[in-house]
Amino acid sequence: MVVVPPRMTLIELVKLDQDMLTRAQREMLYLAEHFMTKYHDGQVRATGEPYHEHLIKSYFVIRQLGLPFPTQPATLMHDSVEDCKEITYAFLLRHFRPRRIADLVNAVTKYDENSYFPQMEQAVYKRHLWETIFIKNSDRLDNVNTVDGFTDIARRIRFLEETLGPLADLNSVCRPSIPQRFLFAFDELTESVLTLAQDKLSSNLADLIAQRATQGA
Repeated sequence: MVVVPPRMTLIELVKLDQDMLTRAQREMLYLAEHFMTKYHDGQVRATGEPYHEHLIKSYFVIRQLGLPFPTQPATLMHDSVEDCKEITYAFLLRHFRPRRIADLVNAVTKYDENSYFPQMEQAVYKRHLWETIFIKNSDRLDNVNTVDGFTDIARRIRFLEETLGPLADLNSVCRPSIPQRFLFAFDELTESVLTLAQDKLSSNLADLIAQRATQGA
């Protein structure tokens, strides 16, 4: 089972991996940390935590799975184009090497609500950016874990139903494109996301029923 970690700084995580990263890779991670803390500064999640903590937790999930290195800085930057007006795809191309880092961030950026899931499917199939679906699931694992930070129960339920519906379908469609050596990691991650989402959905549906019963009393 893949888990979301306790709070740790990126520096602490990189030190744990010191012997497995080249100097250039460490510098790329520190650059991603610099940009994410600078440009997400002041952004707060519904849970009340600084936004960059979500990015580090998503990175920790990816780190556990032993994916190719570009996935790591891409995960740290995965919401940057969507949420930070200063950061664009061109910005990422200028600052990050290899190019695949920028391409992965671009693939998981929500440019349009209605075409978001097809966009990721195309990235996996046509552009062979199979790591895209891992980044999305690492992001979703933390989002599901903290979904109760939304005060609106109906909003929580919609989010969890999306996880168990369209995202689950996307995982199934993308699975044949995952390299064989990463299939176990993929299955473990998706099972973790879906199991947690199902548990959260059951508890929130119960809460919604109780809330409506109270309001109708």
